[in-house]
Parts: sequence; C-alpha cells; structure tokens
Amino acid sequence: MATMHISPTGSGDRSGSSWQNAATLSSLDAMVQKAGSGGTVLLRADAGAYDISTRSINISHGGTEGRPVTIRGVDSAGRDMDAQFVGNRALDATAATQTGGQAFVLDRGAHDLTFLNLNIQNVSNAFRASGDVANIEIGHVSASNVQRFFEDRQANDARGVTATVSGLYIHDVDVTGYSKGFIRLQFDSHDVLIRNVVADSAGQNFDNFAMGAHIDGTAHDITFENVTIKNNQNFLGTYWNGDGFATEGGTYRITFIDTVSSGNTDAGYDLKSNQTTLIRAVADDNSRNFRIWGDDNVMIDSTGVDPHNRAGSYASQIWMASGAELTVTGSQFVDSGSMTRVFNFDGAASLRIADTTITHGGTLTYGSTKGLKGLSTDVVTKIAPTGSFSTNSVVVHESAQSAAPPDTTPPASPVFTLASGFEGGI
Repeated sequence: MATMHISPTGSGDRSGSSWQNAATLSSLDAMVQKAGSGGTVLLRADAGAYDISTRSINISHGGTEGRPVTIRGVDSAGRDMDAQFVGNRALDATAATQTGGQAFVLDRGAHDLTFLNLNIQNVSNAFRASGDVANIEIGHVSASNVQRFFEDRQANDARGVTATVSGLYIHDVDVTGYSKGFIRLQFDSHDVLIRNVVADSAGQNFDNFAMGAHIDGTAHDITFENVTIKNNQNFLGTYWNGDGFATEGGTYRITFIDTVSSGNTDAGYDLKSNQTTLIRAVADDNSRNFRIWGDDNVMIDSTGVDPHNRAGSYASQIWMASGAELTVTGSQFVDSGSMTRVFNFDGAASLRIADTTITHGGTLTYGSTKGLKGLSTDVVTKIAPTGSFSTNSVVVHESAQSAAPPDTTPPASPVFTLASGFEGGI
C-alpha cells in the first residue's frame, strides 16, 4: 500500500513518489499497480488542467475486494479538490462535432477502483468499461459536454466480447450537457447502485435515441436512488425520441427510489424490464410520463404531473403495452390538458389501482380497459382544461398540493450490498 502522485506535466524523475517527482497522466495504470491494494493515486488539481484531447486514460489493474485503489483529486497540500480533465469535443457540440475523445477507459481486468473529486469536460465518454470489470466506485464527480458519462461498450465493438460491470457505485455526480445519456449499462451488468445524481441533457438534441439512463442486455439488480434526469430531447424525424429512464426487455429487478424524470420528448420512464419497482418516483412534463411494457411491476407513492407531447399528439400519464402488468398504490396523477389520456392501453394489459388520486382535464382511459382494476369514481376529479397540454397551471398544482399526502415510509427491503462492500438501504 502506497501513495503515488501525478501532475499535469510531471516533475523530477517522474516516479510518482512525491509531488517533486510526480508522474504524468499516461502512467496512471502503472501508478495504480505501484499503489497496490488499499493504496492511493493523488491527482494534482491546483497545477492546471489535464489535456486529454489526444489520448484516453486506460486502466487494466486495481486493488483487491474491500481494499480498492483510490484515484483522487487533491491540491498540493492533499486537500480534496476537483482535478480537471479537458478533451476536444466542441463546446457547442453538433452531430458533426460531437465525437471528442474519452477520459477514463476501464479495460478488461480493471477492478476494485475508486475515483473521487474529478471534473471532466468535452469528451465522448467520461468513463467507459471496454471489457469485463468489477467493483468500481465513482463519486463527487462533475462532467459537462459529453456524449455519455458512463457506458460499458466492448473494445472496438468486437462481436462475442462482453463488457459486463459486476459491482458499480456511482454517487454525488452532476452532469450538464450530454447528447446520448448519463449512463448506459448492458451485457449482464449487475449489483449497481446509482445515488445522488443530477443529469441534464441541457439542449443537446441532435443525437438520436437519447436516453438519460439506458439499461439493456440482461442487466439486473440495479438501483437508482435520489436521481434526477431531465431534458432528453430529440427532434429528428416524425417520432421524437428522448427518454429519461429506459430499460429494455431482458433486464430485471430494476428499482427506482426518489427519482425524477422531466422534460423529455418521449417517456419519463420507458420500462420494458420485469420485476421493476418505483418508490416515490416523479414524472413531469414528458410525452408519456410512465410507459410500461414488462410484467410484475410495482409503483408506490409516485406522482405523474403535466404530461406534454411536444409533437402535438396525445399525452399520457401511464401508457401500457399489450401484456404489461403494473400495480399502483398510494400515488397521484395530476394534469389539466385536454389532450391527456391518464391511462392509455395499447392492447390488453393488467393495471391495478389502490389508494390513488387522479385530477385531469382530458380523457381518463383510452383503449381496452378489461385489465383495469380498483379504480373508483370517488378518487377521480375532472376539471376544466387549461389548454391542449398542462402548463404547470395554478389549478393543477393546487390540486396536487391538496391531495392526501402519500405514506413516505418505504416498504421493508433487504440491504443492498455490492461485491466490493458498498452498502445502502433500499
């Protein structure tokens, strides 16, 4: 176990043994090996930015389970300070100038690594797992003008090669300005906890299929807690993509706790996963606030507000695919738009409602309602529309505030434990 040092230009013999002999960023993987299990690599943060416009930072080593190598931004006195990394993605990126480089690439074999106190700008990926990696923590990091903050995508997009992430903890992260998304996880990635994150696409609407959080493959056992994702918008073609949270078929056991998805041109939550749980989830100002495709899904103490289809067609609070299953309890749905369908069924689906209030100015149900159970007229309030779509009108929000507050006590559940020992109550 040792402490190694890196600065933007290096100094002395560049062995990394001290600030006077600081290594350069190109030696990061070697410094990780020198630091050893439980060791630290310090990144000098008060000596200028790290230029990553011509190369990525590849890492293929790490610590051991429970004793990660910590890579941390500090000032010369060792106090926490964000180390800044700057790539060459255009500040006002467009489809032609979006590429940029990559910052941290976790190659096959990278494991038991903790990244703290970083600021990453103008890159394609802030973090990319290019092979199977394990037990990665990323915390107290900000990023701007990226295509994605984190994704697992195999090196050279090689067929038959995986980039599964086994154990990932992302926390206290702020991302402003992305064209594809905050995170994409695929293959069999699992044991993932994403907590205390704000991700705002901030108007980068030129990249097709923008999804703030995209879960694909057979990824499973993933929890989003206190995560806000907003403004994923795309105006290409006649169908405007742009989802906040999106899970694909084949994924399962995805949990959302105290999450917010807003301002997206398609769905706030586009969920094809099975065994999905939403606890105190909020969807606001999306074309379809909640879009449900899978089965065995539960929504508890959640809120849908003011859906808005910017293409001018109908909006929905909950849209259900044929065969989908969802149980909703203790929730509320509020809007005043004449073109909003509260429950929109695209075929035979199962939707069970309990202890849920609805205030609306449009259509309560659309499509086959044979699978709709538990909805009674005494919990539904029809109001005069304030326009085609809600616009955060006073009447809407007064109704929301006057509704009975949901039970804020989360249901009992097990402790979420990552392989590397990160823990958090769900």
